[in-house]
Amino acid sequence: MCGYGLLLPVSVHAQNLQSDEQYRAVLLELVRTLQSQIQLLQQQLADQRMIDTSPDLIAVDRPAPVFTGAPVIQSYDISTESGRRAIVNVDHRRYLNRIYEIFPDAYEAKLSEFSLFQDPEGVFGAYIETIPPDHTQWSFAVNLDMLEKENTPLGTELIVHELAHVISYESIAGVPLPGSAACHTYFKARGCPKDNSYLAAFVDEFWTPSGLLRAFNFRNSDNAVTLAEDYYDRNEDEYVSGYAALSPEEDFAESFAQYVVARQSSTDTTASEKVRWFEQFAELRDIRQSVVLEN
Repeated sequence: MCGYGLLLPVSVHAQNLQSDEQYRAVLLELVRTLQSQIQLLQQQLADQRMIDTSPDLIAVDRPAPVFTGAPVIQSYDISTESGRRAIVNVDHRRYLNRIYEIFPDAYEAKLSEFSLFQDPEGVFGAYIETIPPDHTQWSFAVNLDMLEKENTPLGTELIVHELAHVISYESIAGVPLPGSAACHTYFKARGCPKDNSYLAAFVDEFWTPSGLLRAFNFRNSDNAVTLAEDYYDRNEDEYVSGYAALSPEEDFAESFAQYVVARQSSTDTTASEKVRWFEQFAELRDIRQSVVLEN
């Protein structure tokens, strides 16, 4: 984009003009020039605002769900205490309370919506995504089939997995944001994580450009989960699960869930190295210690 510019009018002296008519004509021309410059500046500012808010060009906390088409049965606004108290369904309230037990206070405050869906295929237990247009608050959605399972090991791991997605886009304490940033094609279509985020650091450590390309191809496939499972069968030492092989986001979330729920990983594999990777961060160690596995 061209830089902003404003053409300054030259000085006009009445004594140098041959008549008042010529003087007025010059003034009118200067007014028209200034009006054109103002319109140009307004358009440039509008274009810049569009660039500054484009999800394809800046870091956006918006991990998209792996699947679509699962109908939402019920949604609740939980951004306020009164909204949370308005949930009369006992099963829904109990599940939401379990989410609040697991999410640390700082992350609990990021939740503004709680939804329940029915996955016809029975594959997905929950998902979490940011709420437009600002994408600063999150919506947590759970499969109806997971109700009454929130205190089981599977239910706890599922909630921790979704918490990990929120954590992954947060900046690492004490790590400044670089002056320049690069974003792989895989992330450009989904929202680039900040270069000082947990997810960016995890990707730098464990994901190669060829791996990101594979994840990109998986995401554009109708049978992404099946492809990921097949890849995992051939590379079991690299991932904690087949679902982790799907993408860097799911690799991060699955590995973090194992870090919190399993509490230790002693095997000499890349998968175990990923689980141990979280131990270096004080905030994540505190979160692990705060999670009550069962109640």
